[in-house]
Amino acid sequence: MRTTSFIAITLLVCSSAVAAAWQNIGPAPPSIEGPIAVDPGSGTIYIGTFGGGVLKSVDDGRTFRAANGGLNSLALAITSIAMNPANPDHVVIGTGGAGIFRTTDGGATWSATSEVGTVPTYIAVDPNNTQVWYAGFGVGSVVSVQKSVDGGATWVRADAGIPSTTVWSIVVDPWNDGVVYAGSGNAGAFKTTDGGATWKPLAIEPVVWTLAIDPTDSNIVYAGTNGDGVFKSTDAGATFVRVGSPDSGVILSLAIDPDQPDHLYAGTVSGGLALSKDGGTHWQKTNIRDGIVVSLTMTGAGDLYAGTGFQGALTNKRAHPCGKSSSCHEKLFNPIAGADLHAINAQNVFSLTIDPRDSNHLILGTNDGGLLGSYDGGAHWLDVGRGLLSRAPRKAVYHPNPERGLVGSFDGGGLYMSADNGQSWTRHMFGSPAVYVWTVAVDPSTLAIYAGTKGEGLWRSTDDGASFMRIDGKSMNQARSIAFDPEVPGKLLVGANSGVWRSLDGGATFTKVAAAFTLNVTFDPTRPGVVYAETQTAGILKSTDGGATFAAINSGLTMLRMSRSAPVQVDRDGTLYASTEGAGVFKSNDGGSTWRAINDGLSELTVFGLTLDPNQPGVLYATGARGVFKTTSGGE
Repeated sequence: MRTTSFIAITLLVCSSAVAAAWQNIGPAPPSIEGPIAVDPGSGTIYIGTFGGGVLKSVDDGRTFRAANGGLNSLALAITSIAMNPANPDHVVIGTGGAGIFRTTDGGATWSATSEVGTVPTYIAVDPNNTQVWYAGFGVGSVVSVQKSVDGGATWVRADAGIPSTTVWSIVVDPWNDGVVYAGSGNAGAFKTTDGGATWKPLAIEPVVWTLAIDPTDSNIVYAGTNGDGVFKSTDAGATFVRVGSPDSGVILSLAIDPDQPDHLYAGTVSGGLALSKDGGTHWQKTNIRDGIVVSLTMTGAGDLYAGTGFQGALTNKRAHPCGKSSSCHEKLFNPIAGADLHAINAQNVFSLTIDPRDSNHLILGTNDGGLLGSYDGGAHWLDVGRGLLSRAPRKAVYHPNPERGLVGSFDGGGLYMSADNGQSWTRHMFGSPAVYVWTVAVDPSTLAIYAGTKGEGLWRSTDDGASFMRIDGKSMNQARSIAFDPEVPGKLLVGANSGVWRSLDGGATFTKVAAAFTLNVTFDPTRPGVVYAETQTAGILKSTDGGATFAAINSGLTMLRMSRSAPVQVDRDGTLYASTEGAGVFKSNDGGSTWRAINDGLSELTVFGLTLDPNQPGVLYATGARGVFKTTSGGE
């Protein structure tokens, strides 16, 4: 009996010992940002996932396998993918921070190109000369477009005439050599007639998510915008007019039926996939009725493939029994690679927010997966972005009044507010049409709403979001974090690209108190007067005088690039947690004097967000390109 008890105890200890401190809890499937690459002749299909790498099929989608040989962790976040139309083994991908990779052996091995360490947002190949490729860039890059003339191996800048912006779409005119169109996140659309040597702006709205050329008449060009639906040009981009819009006016992707060019498909944010049979004037629903359709691919045979934010990959094939002319063909989309995609717990997660009244209620801000949520602590996930017209919401925050929430969003998304605990959202716009709202905060003493933006400074609303006024005096180009002193009404700190700024009068005036590019600011709730600031390249700063002065506290940190959405987390006993974009999560038991890594089980060390459960000590969530990781033991 004693022997049996000893064995049982030994097994229990051993099983506890092998359990990692951090566990991946999803969500799945990952977002499919880049167009699905299809070669109908060979039955080859590539699906690039934003967090899980590349899946490949050689049997027309019946089975898939991973094709990630040679890709590193950052390269598994696939932002775009394009196939050589003359050779299905030749594929080029853009990645979420590792630059451009290519394969010439069908994905068995991928090789880095001359373009490394960047975030290409779109890849396109010239169908008439498959040695020529174009890449659009964004997310901090100083280059808008690059070009390759050797099949994607080497790249050179090709964006003369395009300002610094994010290029979300590139389409090559198949009928006219050297003619290419590009759509951007804040500067409209552009056209080149000399293969990218020079570009000229087109007369259209500032946010153009997607472009499509009529395959039967290249004078007809369609553009998807950020709220006004679809615009059309009949003179090769010289002029555009609005033709119509699906219910959701934010159009991320467009595809044209090659046999019926007046049949136009539009992938939207929040409204799923819509179909127009009259060139964009009137629209009807397909059976993808909601959610985000990030990418569309139309083959020459008329097969349509859709990549979504949180519904996987779907296709509508001509071979459907309904027949080509039947209306049911136009509405039936069926999943492909379903099991393979759901096996990848790798949504690219920017941030996680815990409902202060319910620790099991979680809200995720993702990159291209929309706003996701869980009501059981992350065991199951669902889309909670109804009414949220942004593919990439930032970190959600709770208003002091119950049931109310706020969240910012990137390029042209604006700020969103919810009155039903995140079930539905209402858009509030201010600043430019392309405003990027990094962060939102509510002053607990006045209930004024503050919004920090990328490139447009700090804004405040005193009428519950009905109107906003810029208040930083143009001193904070990027306002990344806003924190209010819980002990002193009217006192706030703002982390910005220009440093840490302090106001003692509710934002009427500001004084710079630290110079480093600051991502996050935190008032320590357990130690009055103590403030922590996380920087982009200088590690962690600490103030013991309420934010008047700061000093570095980096002993033990092996990387000084802190996470973009992860303020220092303070547990009830004063334990500190911080995270980095490359070295994982760190812990301090002495107020930040020393730090030690706590990465057992954390397979992705590039952490975007870190959140401590305020109601359960030791429970933390780390988010990044490989999804959400959870620990219930303080990472130990």
